[in-house]
Amino acid sequence: MADPMNQFDMEVSENIEGIMPGQAEDLAEIKKENGNQLYKTKKYQQAIPFYTEAIDLCPESPAYYGNRAACYMMMHHYKEALEDARKSVALDNTFVKGYIRIVKCSLALGDIITAENAIAKVQELEPNNISLAPEISKIAVAKRFMEEGDKAYNKQDYRKVVFCMDRALEQVSCVKFKLIKGECLAFLNRYQEAQEIAKLNLEEVNPHLHGGRVENHLGKTTPSSPDRDSNLDLPVLGSRAQHD
Repeated sequence: MADPMNQFDMEVSENIEGIMPGQAEDLAEIKKENGNQLYKTKKYQQAIPFYTEAIDLCPESPAYYGNRAACYMMMHHYKEALEDARKSVALDNTFVKGYIRIVKCSLALGDIITAENAIAKVQELEPNNISLAPEISKIAVAKRFMEEGDKAYNKQDYRKVVFCMDRALEQVSCVKFKLIKGECLAFLNRYQEAQEIAKLNLEEVNPHLHGGRVENHLGKTTPSSPDRDSNLDLPVLGSRAQHD
C-alpha cells in the first residue's frame, strides 16, 4: 500500500516552478511540517528531502536549513550539518539555534576555534542561555590539557604529552590533538601506534606534511631522524595540521 504522505508529496510537487510567491511559502510550510513529523519518529533520512524542498521553495528561511542541519546531526553527518547551520546564521545573524548547531558540529569535527566563536555569539544574543554548558566545560578541560601538554613538550616529556592528549581527546576529538600524540609516540619509538594515527588522519593533514622534517605544534621545525622515519611508511606528522 502506498504511503499517503508520499502520495501527497507527489501531488504538491508536480509543478513547483509555476507556484506564486504566497503559495510557495504555504507549500514550504507544509513540506517543513512533513519533515518535522518524520523527524519526531526518528526517520531522519526520509525527513531531509522535505526540508530540501522547503528550501527550494523559500531559500531565504533560516529555519528550513536549521531543521535539515538537525537531521544531518542525528545521522552524524556533521560536515553537511555544519554547512546548513552556517547558512542559517548567514540568513539571520540572530538565529541562536543555528549558532548552537555550529558549536556542536564544530566540536564533533574537532574545530575548537569555530566552536568558541559560535559560543561567544550565543552568549551575546542570549546571555542567560545555558544549553551549551556541557560543550563549554569540554572545551575548558581540553584546553587545560593542551596547555599542560605544551609545557611537557618543551621539556621533552613525551610520555606526559601523550597522556595529556589522550585526556584532551576524551573531551574533543580534535585532529590536532591526535597528531601531537602521534608525533610524541614516534619520539618514544612507539612507531606502530604513530603510524596508525598517521594513516587515520592522512587526508586531513596531507597538505601540511613536510618531507624530511617535522613541524611540531609550537611551529618549530626539527630535523627528522632517519632511524625514526625508516620505521614508518609515512613521515612523522607535524601537529600543526588543522582539520578542515
